[in-house]
Amino acid sequence: MNDNITNYSTKPTRRLDFVFGIGYDDDIRKAKQLLEDILSADKRVLKDLEPTIWILELADSSVNIAVRPWAN
Repeated sequence: MNDNITNYSTKPTRRLDFVFGIGYDDDIRKAKQLLEDILSADKRVLKDLEPTIWILELADSSVNIAVRPWAN
C-alpha cells in the first residue's frame, strides 16, 4: 500500500511476454530458430532492442519456451 505506482502506458516501448510449448520429441533448436525468424520478419518488433528467447521450463507435457520481444 505504501509503494509507488508506475504508469507503464506513458512509456514509448513495451516488452511482450509469450510462452510457447513444444513437445519433448520436437527439435528445440529448430523451434527457437523459427521463433527468431518470425520476430525478425515482423515490422512491429523493434530491431534495436533484441528479443530474448530461452527455455523457460520443462513442464509435465511440454518444453516451454519464453519469448520477449519489444514493440512500440
